[in-house]
Order: sequence, then C-alpha cells, then structure tokens
Amino acid sequence: MPKTTAELQKFVESTTQRYLKSTAFTDRKLTDTPTDALSIVNRKYVNLSGTGSQRPPSPVLGQQYFDTTTGRPIFYNGTNWVDGAGSVS
Repeated sequence: MPKTTAELQKFVESTTQRYLKSTAFTDRKLTDTPTDALSIVNRKYVNLSGTGSQRPPSPVLGQQYFDTTTGRPIFYNGTNWVDGAGSVS
C-alpha cells in the first residue's frame, strides 16, 4: 500500500489508466434501458399515461404519470400521487 502522497497519486493514476483501457467503460451508449443492479426502474415505465384509474399499481418514488382524466402530469412521492403544486391527486 502507498505510504506517501506521491506514491498514492501514482497508484491512483496507474489504476485509473488500467481500468480506462479495459472494457469496463465504453465510448458509446449501447442502450437506453438500464441493465445493472443499481437501476431503480426500467425507463419504459417512467413516462406512462392514462386515466386516473389506470395509474400503475406499484409506483416507485418519483415516478411520473400523465393523468388524461385531469390533463395534468402527476408524480408519486412515496405515499401519494401529487401534482406539480404538491396537491394530492
């Protein structure tokens, strides 16, 4: 393990260069759908629309939905669906 600041800096630089040259990073985006374990929700479920009775049964925090009954976008705050003003919808 590095003992001085200079040794630590050199270690970090060499390690970073090694990872950047590997396939861990790509120079282009391959897909819009998150596939890693850190994804919260598949993007295809984020921007749904429909009537108030068609809202997603198991929404996730921050999920958006356009309610065609009211003609307004609403968001799930973890407990309720709310509109942009924060009123429960």
